[in-house]
Amino acid sequence: MDNELRDYIVSLNELLKDVFGEECRISSILKFANFSQEQITYLQGEGLHILMQNIDFALRVYLISYSRTSKNCDILYQRYGLFGYRKQTLEHIGGQFGVSRERIRQLQAKTLKLLNKKRFSKIVIVAACQTLKIDVFETFADKIETSETEFTSDDRMSGAIRKKKQPFSMTSQMLSNYVPADTPLSISEFVKRLNQLKADNMKKLPYRTVTDFLIKAELLETYTNSEGVVRKRPTKLGLSIGIFTEERNGSNGTYTVILYNQEAQKFLIDSMEVILKGQVDIVSEAELQGSPWTSAQEECMVDLFQKNVSVSEISITLKRTPEGIRARLKKLGLIEHRQDAK
Repeated sequence: MDNELRDYIVSLNELLKDVFGEECRISSILKFANFSQEQITYLQGEGLHILMQNIDFALRVYLISYSRTSKNCDILYQRYGLFGYRKQTLEHIGGQFGVSRERIRQLQAKTLKLLNKKRFSKIVIVAACQTLKIDVFETFADKIETSETEFTSDDRMSGAIRKKKQPFSMTSQMLSNYVPADTPLSISEFVKRLNQLKADNMKKLPYRTVTDFLIKAELLETYTNSEGVVRKRPTKLGLSIGIFTEERNGSNGTYTVILYNQEAQKFLIDSMEVILKGQVDIVSEAELQGSPWTSAQEECMVDLFQKNVSVSEISITLKRTPEGIRARLKKLGLIEHRQDAK
């Protein structure tokens, strides 16, 4: 192993330690993923340089896609001396960007939080599968699917896994406890009330699951306003069940909010079984979330977007989350803000 490669591994393991909060190594994650001994031997020997390149690429794609700027990636690499960068102090990096030492420390902490345990583990596993030229999703779906398992600090050396929280479900007790509000609610307020009733072993219900159902049921529709921004509004059918819009004043001026009266809330509760089926579909559709983009995937996304295909439909086609699609479009300069393409 040459000195440069050895430095890569030492620096990357140092970053792993800070992400996981205690001692952790690349080998621990590979063992967790249940690679065969022959595969691990290749990854630690002949294939090590390619593995490091793939991890580097996956880290860059993730950090740049989910941050507003590539600055966070540069800061992280310089702080840890990763992938060709020399290890630098907070003061030195602050001087490069014209900000204080404390600001660089804040950005580093923010990036480490973004690069959490599950995400970092998945990046390493995907990079290893690419190095071995095996299908990551067929081979290790049960290990990297975030809806089912989680790689924890206590599990790292044993390679064990634990069950995560169960998907949100509407129990009979919750149905009986939910009382529709007398005053109209926004969808986020409605979902917040539901989540207050859930069991501790359940995940929260994302409001997007409900809005996706409303669009599919043709109760909401998307449109482009005078500023070229895609928005939602109730259809005639939606209006008939108690979905309506209201103008409100905020710090940035007047804005429109979609509200759901008591009748609409009752309708959503009665439709919860169908709504929650969509929650399962969303998880399965986003199986490529976090994996590096290929040029073919990117070209397909751009082509669909330029043909006015909705972000939700693009996300289904490419098996990524809508937020991931918006982040990529923003990175390519096709939209200015992540909310521009609904």
